[in-house]
Amino acid sequence: AAKAALGLYLQLTKTKINLAVAITAVMGYVMAGGGWDMALPLSIFGTFLLASGAAALNQWQEAPFDARMRRTRTRPIPSGRIRPAGAFFIGVLLLLAGFYMLSSLPQNRWVVMALGALAVFWYNGVYTPLKRVTPFAVVPGALIGAIPPLIGWCAAGGEWNHPLVLHAAFFMYIWQIPHFWLLLLMYGGQYDDAGLPTLTKVFSRAQLHRITFMWVLATAVTGLSLPAFEGRALLFPWN
Repeated sequence: AAKAALGLYLQLTKTKINLAVAITAVMGYVMAGGGWDMALPLSIFGTFLLASGAAALNQWQEAPFDARMRRTRTRPIPSGRIRPAGAFFIGVLLLLAGFYMLSSLPQNRWVVMALGALAVFWYNGVYTPLKRVTPFAVVPGALIGAIPPLIGWCAAGGEWNHPLVLHAAFFMYIWQIPHFWLLLLMYGGQYDDAGLPTLTKVFSRAQLHRITFMWVLATAVTGLSLPAFEGRALLFPWN
């Protein structure tokens, strides 16, 4: 029973994805030259908890649509393994825990908390409802992925508008768009079944392949140009 409950929790909070989100916060922290102090675990776990809480609320919001898709109908809420109210409670509890951890940071705590609040608002308040309105929702929605590196950077004492971290945040923004569109190429029919607008109704598959390729190419160029913003000091930070 305990194993089943843990699996249910991990699925509800999308733990695997949010571990990757937390790693991008570490990336920002390391880029800012943060040391091995309490700011590091606070920023990591604070970001992870916020992302987990937002994921639980997202599943609470999208349960009716998830129930119509083969890929998502086995998620905790549409499968009936957890009640919507329970998922909502878990999401809110995780958000509160995440904000509490970020509020304990020794530096830039208010900036970091504002960035965390922006990420949650943008994911649950903008991107999630926008997916029901336009097939291009991922373009503004990908902003969410750009925020965790900024959280780590600011937690280490960096300024949020530094060109290096903004470039890294842009990289995290841009790669999410082809990632989503590749999923769309695989599961586009299921999104149609759920009643969600998709690009497959706007472009042909051949056009969508070409558009996705251009975004992948832009992602590669953005990543390869990152060292130019800090040069050798970025490539060899221990020197």
